[in-house]
Amino acid sequence: MKISIYNCIFIYKQRFIFVLMLFLFVFNKANILVFAESATETVDGYMYNLNADSKYEVDLEGNKTRIQPGTQLGQLSLTGAIESSYDLDGFKTYEVSDGNVMMNYTLLKNIVDQESGAWNITEDNSKVVNKIELDEKINNGVLIIQSSLDKKKWTTLKKVYDIAGKSLKSDIFTTTDIQQINGTYFRVIIAYKAKRQLDDKKVLFVNVDSFEYKKCIELYQFYIIDNEELLRNSSKPSDTPKKELGNKIKTLEDKGFSGNEIIDKKDPHYGWDIGTFYINGYTRETKDTDETPVFLKKVGDRVTLWFSLKQDINKLNSNDKLSIASDKNASDQYFETPVTNFRRGALIIRFTDYEGKKHDPVIYTDFLAANASTTANTKVELFEEGDYEVALDYSIKDSKGVNSYTDYRIFFKYKVRNGNSMAFPFDVITGNELSDKDITENGFKFDMAKSRYLTIDVKRIVLNKSGTDIKEDVRYNRPAKDSDEYSEEGVYEFTVRNIYTDEATTKTIYVGSDPALKALALNNLSVSELENKLKNGYELGDDGSLSLPYVDDAEDITVNTNAVENNVTSETNSFVEEDDIDNNVIDENNMAAEGNNQVEEASVSNLTHLDSVLEMINKYKNIIICGVVALFILIIGILIGKGKKRKGDS
Repeated sequence: MKISIYNCIFIYKQRFIFVLMLFLFVFNKANILVFAESATETVDGYMYNLNADSKYEVDLEGNKTRIQPGTQLGQLSLTGAIESSYDLDGFKTYEVSDGNVMMNYTLLKNIVDQESGAWNITEDNSKVVNKIELDEKINNGVLIIQSSLDKKKWTTLKKVYDIAGKSLKSDIFTTTDIQQINGTYFRVIIAYKAKRQLDDKKVLFVNVDSFEYKKCIELYQFYIIDNEELLRNSSKPSDTPKKELGNKIKTLEDKGFSGNEIIDKKDPHYGWDIGTFYINGYTRETKDTDETPVFLKKVGDRVTLWFSLKQDINKLNSNDKLSIASDKNASDQYFETPVTNFRRGALIIRFTDYEGKKHDPVIYTDFLAANASTTANTKVELFEEGDYEVALDYSIKDSKGVNSYTDYRIFFKYKVRNGNSMAFPFDVITGNELSDKDITENGFKFDMAKSRYLTIDVKRIVLNKSGTDIKEDVRYNRPAKDSDEYSEEGVYEFTVRNIYTDEATTKTIYVGSDPALKALALNNLSVSELENKLKNGYELGDDGSLSLPYVDDAEDITVNTNAVENNVTSETNSFVEEDDIDNNVIDENNMAAEGNNQVEEASVSNLTHLDSVLEMINKYKNIIICGVVALFILIIGILIGKGKKRKGDS
């Protein structure tokens, strides 16, 4: 009784621990998911207070003072799927699990509102902040966003003027995929002039307003990168196989980077390249009918486009007279983009989906300055299935003598396809995946697992039955597509083919409650094999099972087995009675073999065909084996007894 109680306690203790561990696991996962959802993180900043007559010039890398709450013009925050944050080398690092990050700057009322005795923002005519030249006056504050790949070379991404004098949109900037997958340092600089009223002064016995002025710089700096899991699953620059794509061409001047001119020896771009695009993270390359490269990927592959910058964009081909020009009023005729400030090189990518829909092109302006580095390869983007067109538009400035400008373009196309040839059938009611030769009464539907470029053909067969005759009737053989459902009774054979690898996969699914369909699925039979079974006497159960009507045969075997046992007993008695005749001793092995032969002869004589023999032997094999073993033991016992008797007689 004690053992039983302790066992119960032990079992329930194990169950409690298991449930507790399961709860903690689910709770932990839930926390991660909630944390990874879109959230807003406040960014702490630094404040520089300068004299009113000084320039907006500070050492952003030197000592800094944290902003005291309520003393700044506004508050910077980040919104996105920020999974974690931590300090790294003086920069707050934010890891992103999905999507992009939006930067927000919200004005505070304490400086904007005109309150007597408090610091209030005022206009300033300055046009330079920390050696950053502005296109307009600061007026009521300017906001500047910069980025860097190495914390040394900073590129200005955006400038917003007169931020307190007009309605400022809180969302000031959104990060790009290129910035996040490579990891990018950001800093946001806000510069403005402030004043506050002091006690009135008397000038010639007249009260005059007295004000104190100062210049302020707010600095926010941080680092944004995709989280470790996303980066771990991505390709590395050295991964193979890899393929270089695109060649430079010279385009017509100011014609939307269209046309094609010869690059001769007099051309500033003759004999050298700005950089190289290449792609890796795929398994195999093939070509489409139009010679477009097709990169085949399998599960786990991350097809990645890279750019390797080969030149110092301020000293092209080691010539300090050649540089990448800032193109402020540019457009791309091929992609039909609006006039845009391309700045120093624009990367344009357009995606066409499996339905042939061309999506709006994505433009990465200032690509050569902000996103590329000669010290490291730049990861451009990760690609799923689809067709892609890529262009890098840039202009070269030749400052030898009178400034001259020429336009160039690198353009290429490629396609990404899944290399498998699989489509997965799922039960339309339960949602369970069906394997080859499975049966369902509910019907099934296809899931292409996002492999949009496979071809599927479905053949539906119905069974026409008459007695033991079963005939197949093909009702249709036609193409299918993702999410198609099939619920009519019948046999469905579908073939999935990958046109790029010429590999095909064929599966069969049975739909319906017909016992014949169940028999095909249960016994893994073809229709002709099932028909042959029925003609040979098999009975078909409602559940699809097949069995022989062997009741009478079983009785015959029982009778014949008894006959064999009687014969063996008779022989044994005769053997004992004739103990004085040594020559009549029967070897126990021969006798066992003779018993087996008699059983076999008795069985065969009562079976009319091979299937019946196999069924009977299989059913009674345990009885036969037990009988033979018992007979063997009995004979040995008799021989031992006979030996003892002889010894006693002698």
